Amino acid sequence: MVSLDYGDYATLPQFGVRVGVAFGRELISAAPQDGSALVKRALDEVVATHRALEQAWQPVAKSGEAPSPKQLADRGLDGAWAAIDMRLGAWERLPSGVYPEVALAAEVRRTLLPDGLGFTQLPYREQWAESDWRVRLIDTDDLGETIEALAGPVFLAELRTAHARYGVALGITEAAPDEDEVPTSMRDHWRAFRDAVKQYVLRLFGTLDETDPAAVAAVKKAVRPIGNVRDEIMRGRGGATSSAEAPVAPLPVAEPAG
Repeated sequence: MVSLDYGDYATLPQFGVRVGVAFGRELISAAPQDGSALVKRALDEVVATHRALEQAWQPVAKSGEAPSPKQLADRGLDGAWAAIDMRLGAWERLPSGVYPEVALAAEVRRTLLPDGLGFTQLPYREQWAESDWRVRLIDTDDLGETIEALAGPVFLAELRTAHARYGVALGITEAAPDEDEVPTSMRDHWRAFRDAVKQYVLRLFGTLDETDPAAVAAVKKAVRPIGNVRDEIMRGRGGATSSAEAPVAPLPVAEPAG
């Protein structure tokens, strides 16, 4: 017999509005067609709050509202690594026979950036991991003083700050609320949608007859979008891109019966 655990779906993963709009569409499409009256009323609220969220998102996406904290932190870390690279690389433009720092700068640059700055274009979490081992290497190999001497202390300090800020923004080193990814003007719609989804999931499980295989299969299908978005986020693809969030066409959803 197929079993389901409400605890696996009671808490929604963290994601931004663009992912939320797509997630809402998938969730509504997967809803059972013959649910109880309680489930249908909860689904009605999901549909209504999702429509409101989607309608509020359209002008925000088109107007290019201020970047999210993740995007700002990503840009800051990209810039910090680029600055270190440029400062070290500048030494290589000088004659090595005159300046011994040329060879030292080249060695440090090869050690920290063996493949250049390509890692700064990876998905958020992968980029953080790549940055993290490099920052740790600076400490374990005692490269700090050398980098400060070659590039300047302010650049290394900014790199450390930017890396720490990035970890917090991603919720890796500290828990970060998903509202950080939601424009201020949309947070009421965002909370209403997420609350509606949580209530809907509660109703699905609260009215489930676990002895009925068909009913269990229907609920499993209904909550699958939650597992899907969680898996995508864990793989670093669900909303973890530094590109601007693009508009999403309105969803033609038929109102559920009930």
